[in-house]
Amino acid sequence: MKKIHLIILIVIVILSCKKNDTTTSWNANYNVPISSGNIGLLDFLDSNKIYESADSSHLIYRDTRTVFELNQEDFLSDLEFTFEDTIDIPSLIFGVPFQAGFSIPYTFTENKQFGFSDMELTSISFKTLQIEYTIRSNVEGAIDFEFSLPNIYDANNNIVTQTILVPGNSAGNSSVTGNINLENSLLILTGANGNSFNEMTTEFQLGSSSTNTSDLVLTSESEVIIDIKLKNLSIKKAIGYLGKINLDSQEEFNLTIMDQISAKNINIGPPQLSLNIINGVGVDAQLKLKEISFSKNNNQLSMSHPIINNTININRALDLGWDFQTSNYTIDIDSTNSNIQSIVSLLPNKVNTEYELSTNPLGNVSGHNDFYNSNQPLQVNLDIELPLLINVDSLLFLENFPVEIPSNINLKSGVLFFEFQNGFPFEVCAEIKITNGNIIGLNPTCIQAGTTDANGEVTNFSTSYHTINIDDSDIADLTTSKQLELKLSISSPSNNINYAIDDSHQFIFKIGGNFETQINI
Repeated sequence: MKKIHLIILIVIVILSCKKNDTTTSWNANYNVPISSGNIGLLDFLDSNKIYESADSSHLIYRDTRTVFELNQEDFLSDLEFTFEDTIDIPSLIFGVPFQAGFSIPYTFTENKQFGFSDMELTSISFKTLQIEYTIRSNVEGAIDFEFSLPNIYDANNNIVTQTILVPGNSAGNSSVTGNINLENSLLILTGANGNSFNEMTTEFQLGSSSTNTSDLVLTSESEVIIDIKLKNLSIKKAIGYLGKINLDSQEEFNLTIMDQISAKNINIGPPQLSLNIINGVGVDAQLKLKEISFSKNNNQLSMSHPIINNTININRALDLGWDFQTSNYTIDIDSTNSNIQSIVSLLPNKVNTEYELSTNPLGNVSGHNDFYNSNQPLQVNLDIELPLLINVDSLLFLENFPVEIPSNINLKSGVLFFEFQNGFPFEVCAEIKITNGNIIGLNPTCIQAGTTDANGEVTNFSTSYHTINIDDSDIADLTTSKQLELKLSISSPSNNINYAIDDSHQFIFKIGGNFETQINI
């Protein structure tokens, strides 16, 4: 009986238990470090391009950008080696039976003259070269087709020769296609007499293939045709008369370091540019810089300098065999001969150059001794030198940083805490914005410059603390964007001094928060 009572009691206890499906939640304060970091003026510059001045008093930013460069596709764009040869079989061998394996003792020679616009080339050295061929035959028997290109030498100074088996068939429409790939080859274009240009010789021989089971017989109807094309021309050097090139073009390049920077006014200085023309090609040239313009957003400024719209005569490079000399021409651009200071104040992120270039303006004055080397183009570079001596009004930097909010925490309202340490010799004004949301609290708040000694060096950071109350609307924006945007505006304390900038100048920020929350589990 006692056992029955015990079982009944257990059943009653189990049946009296109910599962609780409601969510447990409670209100709490949530303290969190949000972000910290530091910003320096040199953070936006490539450290490999920062140098110390000769007297160690300041740093200098140096960079070289290629304005334009003329290469193989500019000088040798009209090169095309494509030709077809129909073997002219002499009538005296018509009807003569040739046993299998017999080579007909007759060489078919052809000279090919190419037209390369107004270029007259005597030789070309190739890094890589592909000879593509197709041989077509209507001869019933199989033939051994040997072709030789006595003007093309391989890397071992051997003439390029190839023997191809062209199978025969009763329909008389046999063909074979193939390629010969060469590296470090040389093509001589002076023709059979050695005094010509753009001329190439081909030699062919026919034979009865050893695969034939019967004699090979050629008739007046017999036809053998070869198509040859030189492809994938990677040129190492070309010699001859390179003709006249007339370019009217423009080039643009970006200065991406300026994308994140803007200012009401900035003085960097004194800035200096050098336009360096380096001619490694054996041709004389004339260059006219029609315009060099600098732009950012919708603002554009054209350079004023005596060289603009005036012709620059460029001498040819010299290759003496034992000595190679490029022809160099340098144009200095500074505050005394241009508006470079105004251009720098624009903080441009794009440079556009319009120019005209012509080569060999006097024609073939070298007597077919012009040359092009693939590793020595005609190049125009812009050398940039900016001493990091800066006076600035409202130089702006933007920094975005993430705010991680756990998914099980429902933020309601709260307070953001800010600590700023200013190690610049400049006043820094800070503004905080929720990315894609409102500006919050700091509208802006300015932190005075760090303490400097008599030489303008920062000896102590200036520290400032701030709190910002944020409401439900701000919390909703912050929860959605999960990012804050810090905008810094930097201004020099004096308009008369250019301050030296170095990598010790930093603006340090620390951001934390205390939020009213509801935690759900």
